Amino acid sequence: MPLTLWIAAACVASSIPVAWWAIGGARVGSSARSNLAIAARQVDLRSLRLDLSTRDRVWGPVGQRLIDFARRVTPLGMIERSQRSIHLAGSGTSMDVEKLLALKILAAIGFAILGGVAFLGNPSPQTLILVITLFIAGWVMPDVVLRRRADARQKRVRIELPDLMDQIMINVEAGQSFDAAVTRVSARGVGPASEEFRRVMQDIQLGMSRHEALNLLLGRTDVPELRETVQALSQAERYGVPLGRVLRVQADELRERRRQRAEEQAMKVPVKILFPLMVCILPALMVVIVGPGIIQLVQQGGIVP
Repeated sequence: MPLTLWIAAACVASSIPVAWWAIGGARVGSSARSNLAIAARQVDLRSLRLDLSTRDRVWGPVGQRLIDFARRVTPLGMIERSQRSIHLAGSGTSMDVEKLLALKILAAIGFAILGGVAFLGNPSPQTLILVITLFIAGWVMPDVVLRRRADARQKRVRIELPDLMDQIMINVEAGQSFDAAVTRVSARGVGPASEEFRRVMQDIQLGMSRHEALNLLLGRTDVPELRETVQALSQAERYGVPLGRVLRVQADELRERRRQRAEEQAMKVPVKILFPLMVCILPALMVVIVGPGIIQLVQQGGIVP
């Protein structure tokens, strides 16, 4: 008897219990049916589900499962560092760890597909290594971009902080309270430093103390000068020192540190420009200057080619 007939007979035999269960299997009891009917009348889950968009109904659960899987395989310390980088980059309102993980998964899959196309065109160990490298690069690239944004934002905060403290100090010495001065200066300012101080005032208006709001500010930034300024303000509030005097000292120190950083960057320029000067500029300059003389000597027979 041919093998195909045995396979067909096995399929028919296995379908008989399935058909029996479908026809005469257990069903939901009457009480359960009544409860389901009442619940369906109260809340039409099917209509609510169909009201969602296709992205939410189809891709939403798939994306959530991928995010859950990425959370399980990602170390807890890496997730905490990613959350910290999100806060430092100022993207806490538009991005969270889940969105970052989803972006990492999509980037890794996209880069791996590109490498897979190259592997199908030329199957070899080199292209396989390329696929693995592209997958790792896609997974790491969102973190690298996020850290660069965070570093750039913290640098801007450090640059803008002295001018912001100067304006706050002027308003406080003019008779305004510290909260009113911060509100006025941050509302007119443009930049990440002003945004952070606006958020501090929003936290205070929501019921937080000034100390708690400033500590949250330190959690969202990574600027040593700002940390020292916040600590000085907290100590002044605790011991009753006039804020105007503290703000003047801090503003002078911030301006001095900014000047020192500018001088340090200026002193680094000759060292940084030495390598491109020796490798790129001087050889081309020597060719332009010495080249015509060498050509004339060769033409006159002074140098045997």
